[in-house]
Amino acid sequence: MFTEIDRERIRQFAADITPKTWNIVLTPKEDKLEPGTLNILLSFKTSQYEVYSDGRGQTCYSDERGIEICRRMIPGGMLFMDLFDIGIDRKGKVAQIVVQLWPQYQQMKKVLLQELARVAVIRRRAWEVRAYKQAGPVVVKENLVCERNVRLTLDKALSLFTQRAIRHHGDNYLEHKMV
Repeated sequence: MFTEIDRERIRQFAADITPKTWNIVLTPKEDKLEPGTLNILLSFKTSQYEVYSDGRGQTCYSDERGIEICRRMIPGGMLFMDLFDIGIDRKGKVAQIVVQLWPQYQQMKKVLLQELARVAVIRRRAWEVRAYKQAGPVVVKENLVCERNVRLTLDKALSLFTQRAIRHHGDNYLEHKMV
């Protein structure tokens, strides 16, 4: 089970290694409604006995050894919304995405790095399809058609976030207490 202190430590770790335009939040009330901002909601799962599914509907469940890690912990994709449509009198779009985290992960930082890399891949996909220029709300998901290109991009993003973690927390960033 995550305490409020654990949640804040995890949020701060993610905020330390992500771009300034990415806003890591624990509740939707913390979203920044400014053009170009990506709000990432860290969704913490509550019970080790609950059954969850990933973005593809694959079942993930806990067992006595720990947890079966889901391949896709980002349900739904990235949502782009016009600020004017949500009551803000400004031009531009704001994006939102949810990253699910479970209390059973032994390597929380490693899992978080992988999921932030996946967010970066989706963000790049959004840029490629120009989601920020399309009218109305737009949902962007990973492009699974070219799995090889997605894998290369994901590996590059994971390497980037790992380098940022090392730069900010040192070579032993995985050993620092977070949870």
